[in-house]
Amino acid sequence: MSRPKKSGSRVTPKGTTPESRVRADRTRRSAPIKGDTVGRADGPEPLSSSRYTPPDQIDLTVRPQWHRVAGWLGVACGLLIVILNDGMLLTEDMTLLPFGHSELYLILGVLVAGWSTRFLGLFDRETVYV
Repeated sequence: MSRPKKSGSRVTPKGTTPESRVRADRTRRSAPIKGDTVGRADGPEPLSSSRYTPPDQIDLTVRPQWHRVAGWLGVACGLLIVILNDGMLLTEDMTLLPFGHSELYLILGVLVAGWSTRFLGLFDRETVYV
């Protein structure tokens, strides 16, 4: 029969107190200590022995208002190129774009519309227009 596990075993050496661990952590820090703050306005920095990890700053993208206009115009131009290219397939003698119908116009239209969504900020995490 196996013996039950012994609980309550020490992890730190005998005679170590929590206060001495905090003092040791503070001496190992590279940032200067003034009280318990590091100069941040939002309060004291958590100790390195703490399990709390403060959240990162929100990744905010600020875009000018003309980006929205340029993005929607680019999407509209890309879709117009695709529609005109496919419209030339309706009749044989219709030429709406130079050199007639071509699959390269389809690729160009999709690329223009797709790249224009970058100006719109559709794939940014947080976007603010000013």
